[in-house]
Amino acid sequence: MGLRVALGFPAPYAVGMANLAFQWIYHLMNRESGVRCDRFFLPGPGQIAPHTTTLETGRPLNEYDVVAFSLPFEPDYPNMVRLLRDGGVEPVAEKRHGAPLVIAGGVAVAANPEPVAAFLDAVAVGDAEPLMRELLEVLRGARGAESHAAKMELLAQCAAVPGMYVPALYQVTHDSAGLVVARTARAGAPRVVRAVHLDSLAEPAHSPIVSDGAAFKDMFLVELSRGCPYKCRFCLTRHTASGFRAAPGQALAALVSDGARIARRVGFVGTAFADAASMNATCKAAAHEQMRVSFSSIRLTDRVLALFREWGAVIDNETLAIAPEAATERMRRVLDKDLGAQLDKFLDSELPERTRSVKMYYLLGAPGERDEDVDAIAGEAQMAHRRLSARGVGLSLSVNPMVAKAHTPMQWAEMPARNTIRNRLGGLKKQLAARPRIPVQGLGARDAEIQTMLSLGDRRLAPVIAHAAHSGGARAAWFKGLSQNSLSLDFYVRRKRDTSEILPWDVIDHGMSRAKLYSQFQDIMSLAEI
Repeated sequence: MGLRVALGFPAPYAVGMANLAFQWIYHLMNRESGVRCDRFFLPGPGQIAPHTTTLETGRPLNEYDVVAFSLPFEPDYPNMVRLLRDGGVEPVAEKRHGAPLVIAGGVAVAANPEPVAAFLDAVAVGDAEPLMRELLEVLRGARGAESHAAKMELLAQCAAVPGMYVPALYQVTHDSAGLVVARTARAGAPRVVRAVHLDSLAEPAHSPIVSDGAAFKDMFLVELSRGCPYKCRFCLTRHTASGFRAAPGQALAALVSDGARIARRVGFVGTAFADAASMNATCKAAAHEQMRVSFSSIRLTDRVLALFREWGAVIDNETLAIAPEAATERMRRVLDKDLGAQLDKFLDSELPERTRSVKMYYLLGAPGERDEDVDAIAGEAQMAHRRLSARGVGLSLSVNPMVAKAHTPMQWAEMPARNTIRNRLGGLKKQLAARPRIPVQGLGARDAEIQTMLSLGDRRLAPVIAHAAHSGGARAAWFKGLSQNSLSLDFYVRRKRDTSEILPWDVIDHGMSRAKLYSQFQDIMSLAEI
C-alpha cells in the first residue's frame, strides 16, 4: 500500500478550492508514484459534520499516514485543531503515537510556526516544489513509526530535508516576563531553518480541478508570477517569497489553452502579476480561446493602465480592487508605497468594459499615524468617488488595522490602543456616511489584535488556540483563553521589542537579515516623526 495523505484547508470547500496553493499541493502529491492524496475541509454554513472525513473516500483522518494542512491565514489556526479532533487525531503532537504525522505549510505558518508548534510534527518553509519529492520519500515511513523512538527518528529525517522545520527538535525557554531566553536544537537539527525557493517558474501552478462549488466558479487559476518586486514595508510576501519570478509566456499560453477545455474564465494569480513580461501573451491566449480574464487585486502601474486599454474587452472584473494603503505623503513614505500619482492617472483612465465599481484598500495604525492622515483617506475617497461616479462607476472602501508580520520591519511596531483604532475608524465612517455615502468595511480592532497576536506569537499560545477551537472560534474565547493561561494580549501586540531580544520566529530564515530589517524599521520611525 502506498503513502496515504489527507490534505486539509481549514475553511469551507468554497474557500479552499479557490486557493491555488492548496490545489497545487494536491496536484504535486498525487502525481508522485505510490502517493494517494485526498482532500478535507471545514464544514460550510448550515452543514453538520460531527466527524472530519476526506472528500474522496469518506475516511476519517486517523486512517491516513499523514495529515497535511495549508495554512495561509492565522485566524484559521483553531479550525485546524478542530478538524484534527473531529477526525480522530490527537491535536497535541507530543501526545500522538504512531500515524498520522501532522505537517503544514503556507505563508502564515512558514513565517512564524511557533503559535501552532505544539500541534505540528513538521512545517514546510518556502516553496513546495523543491522539497516535495524528498519529503514524501521520508514520510513513507510514517506508518511504521509507532514507538516514540521510531517517531523521533522519522522526525529527524524530516528535519534533514532542506526547508523543513520540526518543532519537537527545539527546546524553547522563556523567562518570568515571557521573553524567549534560549532556543536549543537537538543534535542533528539545524540551528536555523532556511526557506527553499524555486529559481524560476518553468512550470507555473495551475488548477488541477475547476469546481462550481468554489468561490470562483468556472474559473481556471494560473500563476503568472511569484514573489514581488516592490518594497512595501508591511508586506509579508515581499519579505519571505524570495525574488520576483515571472512564468514564461509560452508555458502560460499552453496552460490557458488547456484550461479553456474546462472553464470559461481564467484567473491570474500573483502579487505583481501585471509586472510579468508574459502578461500580454497570456491575455492574448485567453482572448484567442474566448476566455475572460479575472484577478483579485492589482497594483496601479503604467503597465496595468495599458492592460486595461488593450485587453479591457476580455477582463471580467465587475469590481477592480486597488490598494493605495495611505493618503498622505508622509504615511506613503512610512509604508514605502506611493501610488498617489498612479491613482490620479487611474481615475482618468479607460476601465475594463465590465467594471462597475472600484474597491480601495487602506491601512490604519501604522507607526506615526495621526488624525490628519485618517482624514486624508476620507478626502481621497471623496475625490475618487466624484470622478468615478461621473463615469457611472461606484466606490467602496476596505479599511483595516495594520497586522504586523514576522520577518518584516513592522515586527517591531506597536499596535495603537484599541480605542484609538476604533475612534479613527469610526470617525472615517462618519465622514463618509454623508451623501453621497461611500460604504466602508474592514477588520475590527479586536479581530486585528487577535491576528497580530498569532502573527507575532510564541509556543505559549497553543492552549489559547485550543480553547478557541473548543469554543468555535468565538472572539470572546481568545480573551478568556489568554486569561486562563496568565498571558497578556499587550505582550504580543503593544510593547517595544528590544533589538537584542530573541524573537520566537528567529528559528526561521527567509533570506533577509535581522540587521537589514531593523535598519528599515529605524527608517520607518524617523519618517513617522516628521
